[in-house]
Amino acid sequence: MMGAVRRGTGGCPALMGVWMTRPRCLLASAAALCAGLAAAPTARAQDYLRTGWYAGARGVYTQEDFDIDASVDDDFGFNVFAGYRLFSFLGSDFEFEYIDALAARGKPAGPNFDVRTFNLSWNFRFYPLAFAFEPSSPFQRVQPYLAAGVANQWVTLNRVPSGDEHKGNFAGRLGAGIDFYLTPNLALTTNGIYTLGTGEVSEFRYWSIGWGFLYRFGGEEDGSSGGSSGGGKHGEKAGEDEDDESGGDEE
Repeated sequence: MMGAVRRGTGGCPALMGVWMTRPRCLLASAAALCAGLAAAPTARAQDYLRTGWYAGARGVYTQEDFDIDASVDDDFGFNVFAGYRLFSFLGSDFEFEYIDALAARGKPAGPNFDVRTFNLSWNFRFYPLAFAFEPSSPFQRVQPYLAAGVANQWVTLNRVPSGDEHKGNFAGRLGAGIDFYLTPNLALTTNGIYTLGTGEVSEFRYWSIGWGFLYRFGGEEDGSSGGSSGGGKHGEKAGEDEDDESGGDEE
């Protein structure tokens, strides 16, 4: 009987060690999970305002505002752009825009000709809501902006009586737009820009209404990997603690 009691008493420390180890492991795992959850939303929220490269393309519908003796049809075109988000509130990009041939019917009786427009512009975008919301706000997915830039505008008049005529000069570009983020990297974008030609192209001013896609490089992958690597370190630490304590109990 005494031997049985001794064996039962001797087993209690080992049993207590197992029960003491489990709560520590659970606490370590819970701490790792909380750290990962705390880090991940912050990374995702900050992605929408991060600096970095971007590129995109839009289809364009043109509303002409020409000052010429002709009736001109509106038409479609496109633009492509690439730039860099310098700060959370400011981006800068280069853009090429092409407006397809706008049919012009001379008044009162001709001549008829087509107007093709090319623009190479350097633009700046100002995002006012970057100052209005916290980094964790879901409103960061919708980013309205004001746009301004300078351009070199070329205009080609096709089928005029004396043959094709080419004109070119500087132009200003003013407008506004909205970027709507589907993910931290991919956004729908739309804008309205007014092009004010000068010199030879001062008669060929127009509105361009664009819609398309914008891609932001980096961000989402970095945030997710950072969160997972942080969780991994906590997991390794918890595993090491468990191994150390298990080894101590065995001794």
